[in-house]
Amino acid sequence: RAKTVNENLKMSPALLSRFDLVFILLDKPDELLDKRLSDHIIA
Repeated sequence: RAKTVNENLKMSPALLSRFDLVFILLDKPDELLDKRLSDHIIA
């Protein structure tokens, strides 16, 4: 969370400026939820 969009994406500012919108997705680690989701996808 402490990094900028440029640092996270490792894209040049010139390339990043071509996008109109940039969405940031944050993942809160939850081992149980991740396991249940992966079991559902594989089933």
